[in-house]
Amino acid sequence: MVLQIDMNSITARAGLKPVECREIHPFDCSPQYWAGWVLAYTQWTSCLGFSDLFEVAPLDWIIGSYHPLHEASEDKFAQIVIDKWNGAQAYKKGLKAARKAAGLKQKQLATRSGVKLRAIQLYEQNQLDLRRASDSSALALANTLGCAIEDLVWQPITLEE
Repeated sequence: MVLQIDMNSITARAGLKPVECREIHPFDCSPQYWAGWVLAYTQWTSCLGFSDLFEVAPLDWIIGSYHPLHEASEDKFAQIVIDKWNGAQAYKKGLKAARKAAGLKQKQLATRSGVKLRAIQLYEQNQLDLRRASDSSALALANTLGCAIEDLVWQPITLEE
């Protein structure tokens, strides 16, 4: 026995009017469509909000990136934007930003905190992870800069795999 379903009769029984078929439009590959897609993809992979992304990648810049990047993978675009974000944040967050806000040079911070100058340089360049520093070093830096240890730790965002 073959069961046939008549969608019009089911729709009528439910008290609904049948929906008319609409004209099917071709896939839109415009720069605006692409910009929306890669922006959403970047937001998803980076876990940053759209307003955060627009700080480093305004919509007109994204649309303008269509011709050099539209045939590349979404990851390529996302990596470019994440790199821009990391570069901008490096000046606002972390040990270097806290040191500059306190008006200290690296050598002054080393002298006042007792943390080696080379360690401070490596922390600021993200070549050493401040999260793995000894408790005494992290606390000495935070106390010298008048902030919490959490304010000194900033890691760049990486593209999720």
